[in-house]
Amino acid sequence: MTEAVIAFVALAVLMLGGQYFLRRRHRRFTPLHVEPSDGAFILRPPLRNAIMLGVTALIPGAVFGLVTVRTWQLGRTSTLGFAAGTVVTLVTVGVAVYFFASGFKKCLVVRDTGIERVGMFTRRVLGWSSIAKIGFNPLQHWFFVTAADGSHLWLPADLAGMGDFAVVALRRIPPTVLQGADPMVREVLDELAEGVQQPAVSATRT
Repeated sequence: MTEAVIAFVALAVLMLGGQYFLRRRHRRFTPLHVEPSDGAFILRPPLRNAIMLGVTALIPGAVFGLVTVRTWQLGRTSTLGFAAGTVVTLVTVGVAVYFFASGFKKCLVVRDTGIERVGMFTRRVLGWSSIAKIGFNPLQHWFFVTAADGSHLWLPADLAGMGDFAVVALRRIPPTVLQGADPMVREVLDELAEGVQQPAVSATRT
């Protein structure tokens, strides 16, 4: 059992570390523009992130399952221990399934009227005029949006299509909110928007 725990910890470190470096690499090659669908930009997180998280949960679940069955066959665990091992296995497998499915379900829909965040079981719509405050976390690389009702929304800045988000955001977020935000917010939005608009300018000149 000790070996299984050590293997699980080592695997988690490797998987999470690998995900961290892949995310850093992904940021450099993330397309800033996505083709609109029905007048909206659909921004999805990288599928490989969901796959890596799913595998991170699935492998320890398989280890717990094998250890539980093996100890039961050898008579080294009680019925209660077998039941507990089974529950842990099912929970970790369920978490893995959740992560795999989230790679296809979760997305951010950007419209001229507002932002819609689609989760696995919930949907959240926030109108641009309802935004009371916006910040940017350079460490986690996401926008932190506060609505007028005090609720919050986190928007990852490494999604494909964030340039389109920035173009719409600069046009639709109340000017007073942008003026009162940290200068870094405007700087990041301008940089993302420029990455979308620059090719169009170059094409016009040619």
